[in-house]
Amino acid sequence: MWSRSRALAVVAVAAVAGLGLAGCGFQPLYGNNTTTATGTRLSEAMSSVDVQPIPGRVGQKVRNELIFANTGGGNAAAPRYRLNIALREQDIQQLVQVTGNA
Repeated sequence: MWSRSRALAVVAVAAVAGLGLAGCGFQPLYGNNTTTATGTRLSEAMSSVDVQPIPGRVGQKVRNELIFANTGGGNAAAPRYRLNIALREQDIQQLVQVTGNA
């Protein structure tokens, strides 16, 4: 068992570390209040990305997911940036032998 003074020391170190991290100015990348280097909100900057059409069904799904992720399902802002994606698909055949063993 720990002595009482050692337990107090661990609690004190944890409290100081928590206070230090609280004041460091860390912001999550995808947080609501995150701003870019120019001072605009990240969500506003991402909603102004114009995702160009991508050929094929997989390309369409990727484009739709990007648009939804950038706009949150809302209307896009006036496009300031253009995103062109070159998508390459490759089918890989794998041989799986079922032996009946777990």
